Amino acid sequence: MLNANEVPSGGGNFPRAEPLEPGTYPARLVGIINLGTQAQNDYMGEAKPPVMTMQTTYELLDEFLKNDDGEDDEERPRWISEDFPFYSLKSEKAKSTKRYLALDPDKEFEGDWTQLVDVPCMVTLIAKPSAKDKNIVYNNVTNVSAMRPKEALKAPELVNSPFLFDFYDPDMTVWEIIPKWTRDKIMRAVDFKGSLLETKLREAPSKNDDEDEAPKVVKNREKKVTVDDEKGDGGW
Repeated sequence: MLNANEVPSGGGNFPRAEPLEPGTYPARLVGIINLGTQAQNDYMGEAKPPVMTMQTTYELLDEFLKNDDGEDDEERPRWISEDFPFYSLKSEKAKSTKRYLALDPDKEFEGDWTQLVDVPCMVTLIAKPSAKDKNIVYNNVTNVSAMRPKEALKAPELVNSPFLFDFYDPDMTVWEIIPKWTRDKIMRAVDFKGSLLETKLREAPSKNDDEDEAPKVVKNREKKVTVDDEKGDGGW
């Protein structure tokens, strides 16, 4: 389920990159993952019900990992991801609605997130210390906004192949390219037990659960990115 109008109303261990400076960066949406129905943190001491959750990943267009000489490697762009509850577009204040409208302000695709991969946008990042170790700093997404049309026309193309994964209609080829920490999160979904995904995993266990090397992306294109995040609120 990756269409916001259909939502009821109401891989491996990758090396971490140095955090980017806080600011707004040009990007394209490169990946979307439906994480299933996830438990939520308590709010002001009160339990919140589980909710369907989405992870979006953006490929930054002018930020890259460094090569052995300390120069930008333009074949290895930085990726940044964020997780958020996935609500109907009728939920006007929901983060999922704000993110969708930043990419499709005229609702041309009627809530269908699958049509938004490769769309250029602007992603605002902050630098946030880890809750577990204040000496470790991660980048988190605070806002996504539309790119001006004349800038979008000149925006560089994606280096990596885009990907989509739907918990409720799982493509196991895509499953194999998802990092292990994200797969672990998906398998913690409250509706994982008895799901179609659980059935498929029993029939064909993941090949990458115990591997450290970066997996391949869809279309057999080698992934050239790394991790910027903690608990999915950052990048690969």
